[in-house]
Amino acid sequence: MTKSGEYRSPALISREEAHRRTLLLGIAAVLLVSLAPVFGHHVATGFEQALEGQDHLGALCLIAVHQLLAPVHRHFHLLIAAGFLYAAYDRAHAALRLRRVLAPLHTDLPRTGDPFHAAATAAGVDRHRLRIVEGLPVPAFTAGWLWPRIYVAHALADRLTAEELAAVVAHEGAHVARRDPLRLSLLRFLALTLFWIPALRRLAADVADEAEIRADDHAARGHPLALASAILALAGWRQPYPELGDAVGFADRAALLDRRVRRLAGEE
Repeated sequence: MTKSGEYRSPALISREEAHRRTLLLGIAAVLLVSLAPVFGHHVATGFEQALEGQDHLGALCLIAVHQLLAPVHRHFHLLIAAGFLYAAYDRAHAALRLRRVLAPLHTDLPRTGDPFHAAATAAGVDRHRLRIVEGLPVPAFTAGWLWPRIYVAHALADRLTAEELAAVVAHEGAHVARRDPLRLSLLRFLALTLFWIPALRRLAADVADEAEIRADDHAARGHPLALASAILALAGWRQPYPELGDAVGFADRAALLDRRVRRLAGEE
């Protein structure tokens, strides 16, 4: 670690920020290219009408763009409509799956003096956002579009130390503060709407990974090894995880665990 207690080196911070900027630029570029046949056609048509009767190169270029996009314009309208219906169905089905997982389980609020109340206090998380679930098949996750809540398994109190439990709650609290369930769900909706662009789905998955990394950075302030220890302790939780729809889970991306633990240990 550095003298300031920061477990990440300046070089690592710079690389990760550059990667995040690249992700945003990549998403913007994919959207521009994939929607150009639809909006480009309308834009070209509008400019063509405005420049009607004027004899110069710009008008000729716009007429050429209009003619080039015309054959595929209608087909792309149909593709977008089909993708929108598919994405709407997927998001509705995801919300239903989450309700089915939680429906048979007993959910309770943290009570003064119990480990979860202490963890929420230590993590600076509003305890009214926390739900303790008996028999939850995953360690912890955050769900809810407009009013996100943190769901944690009752068994965590027995499997984690007080410091580790506070780190887990702080991690999920970061997802609440950033409204990650809504943000990532909208991105998945967009990726499914434009289903003919596989790169957008990959970029959406990368953004989901970065959301976990950012939540780790928030939760690890001053205690990175406690969070790393909690990640390792929960890595062997009951597998496979059930499908939780729009929930953002604490340890449901096994491929990301190695990176998360190495970062928290101060490795490059």
